[in-house]
Amino acid sequence: MERKKFLVRIASSEGEAKTKAIMDYSQYLQQTDPLESVIQAKLVLDIARSQNDLQLEIDAMINIANAYICNSDLPKTEHWINLLLKTGNRNKIPKAMGIAYALQARIDLSQNNATSSLQNMLKALDYFLETNDQFDLLSCYNGLGIIHLMKTELDEAYHYYQLALQIAEKIGSNAKHSIRVNIGIIQTEQKKYQEALESNFISLEYFRENDQKTSEATALYNIGFCYYQLEELTDSLTYLEKSYALSKDLNEKYLLSKRCNAVAATLVKMGELDKALPYIKESVKLAEKYDLQWDMALGYETYSLYYKERGDYQQALDYLQKVLSLKEKINKENTQEKIAELEAKYKTQIYKLQNTDLDQRNKAMSNQITELNGSLSDLQNTYLSLQKDFKKVVERVNAQDDLLSSQSRMSLMGGMISAIAHQWKQPLNVIWVLVQAIDDSWRFDELTKEFMDNQVKQIGDQVNYMAETVNDFSKFFKPEYVQEYSVAETIEKALKLMEYMLKTSGITLIKDLESNCRLSGNPNELSQVIINIINNAQEAILRDKIRAPEIRISMNCNKERINITIYNKGNHIKPENLEKIFEPYYTTRGKEGTGIGLQICRQIIENKYNGRIWVSNKSDGVEFEINLPLESQIND
Repeated sequence: MERKKFLVRIASSEGEAKTKAIMDYSQYLQQTDPLESVIQAKLVLDIARSQNDLQLEIDAMINIANAYICNSDLPKTEHWINLLLKTGNRNKIPKAMGIAYALQARIDLSQNNATSSLQNMLKALDYFLETNDQFDLLSCYNGLGIIHLMKTELDEAYHYYQLALQIAEKIGSNAKHSIRVNIGIIQTEQKKYQEALESNFISLEYFRENDQKTSEATALYNIGFCYYQLEELTDSLTYLEKSYALSKDLNEKYLLSKRCNAVAATLVKMGELDKALPYIKESVKLAEKYDLQWDMALGYETYSLYYKERGDYQQALDYLQKVLSLKEKINKENTQEKIAELEAKYKTQIYKLQNTDLDQRNKAMSNQITELNGSLSDLQNTYLSLQKDFKKVVERVNAQDDLLSSQSRMSLMGGMISAIAHQWKQPLNVIWVLVQAIDDSWRFDELTKEFMDNQVKQIGDQVNYMAETVNDFSKFFKPEYVQEYSVAETIEKALKLMEYMLKTSGITLIKDLESNCRLSGNPNELSQVIINIINNAQEAILRDKIRAPEIRISMNCNKERINITIYNKGNHIKPENLEKIFEPYYTTRGKEGTGIGLQICRQIIENKYNGRIWVSNKSDGVEFEINLPLESQIND
């Protein structure tokens, strides 16, 4: 009946009223019929674009992304998230940026990546606090509560749920029912099962009345889990089966395994082993299909309980070993991420210590040059003497340039070694998994030529990737050479070297590079300029504790020149220091800085490319601009 009301409203309206009716219909369909919701939202998107209505276009894109999330179609969801980010960033619309990050946080959470989810949701919160939209803040606070709950940080979760509930009651939002369900989950974790049941039953009635199937499935699951903990297994099974069936109808791919396993565990506990086995198999199959490692561990644990009840203690032990191995692997991966961060930090410190002596020698040389410049003023009466002394100065400056350039590369090398280690870690993990799969297939007599060929091909692909990584890094430190090269490809390779450090720092990198721009020269020197500037931006962002940090790099060209801009969100440079930062030994980082990185950048741009480089303050950050003339002769 509700659908009919919407359709009648759409048919009987015109203009803006008709567009709003279609949008409302799309929102109504998100949970019950997400694909039809997408169709309706795309109608609105077409209208918005034909009328150049940017706000309506963004609203339609948000609806489409939400519908694809409800349909568990993550690739399409991420596609629309990226469009939202691009549109919001290009047009400086905080709401679009905030909702894009919030949607990405939901995807991360569905894949059990709580750390990434938290980072994205905090970025969203920054934008929502800027707009002060109460509905968006409500949704964000609720999302932060969910993430902290997943991380078993109950106090933080309860804090954000309470903030969300206050806003919901203030503006009269029906979201208070979902929030109460979430608070009920905390009560469950605190073993307050009766209170949790009461919260969930109240909300369940509302979800059924308003046809909110996704939320209904969640409430049913929570009720079933509470009854399971209270040992009321018959009631538990009833609600868990309803939750699982509803999730299956909604095609909630990333929740099915966990809910299917809950049914299986309850049946095992009731002694209904024959009924439990198909559920266990399906649960594990789903977890393996979508690579949900924690859900795999739950499935293996239920298998262990199943075989224990069957009296097959060897099988029970085998599955228990799988549980332990999988949890150890998950914990090891998390630990390796932390180790990699520490390696990057301490290796950089080691290289700084190794360069201390070189710093002192460079500064001594600078003092000598200063003294010589002073003495030249006393020798201007003799042209030959002046010419002779000037030649000495030039020789010393050139020697210093070479020394500074070497030191600049050394200071970058520490971070790059860590980046190589990170680039190799993932393919090594993949190779290990592929080898384990071959071993398992051999032991269970399932090894086929087709399977073996496929595994070998995948292992070869990973090895090639590792070789290309080493090749990329080795080229950066080769002696000078001149060639014609793609500027976009050179910048991409430079960014690839910085990718790990930016990711671990939580910095968003946005690129807009034209692909048809080419230069003649040494591409590694341009790479060094890009890396120096981005490295400085990263350090400034971390030092100033910038919220929702981002770095944007763009490049375009015409018949006369190539323009490169590198922007970072952060605190302004004092106006009197904008030119000083390119001077030798000038640094804002105290003892941690050498003051030579940006000087080297200027030397490369001006001396090697006859170009210009300068820096300016923008509304909420700092921007470097590089101008490279195409018609100039490159200096060797």
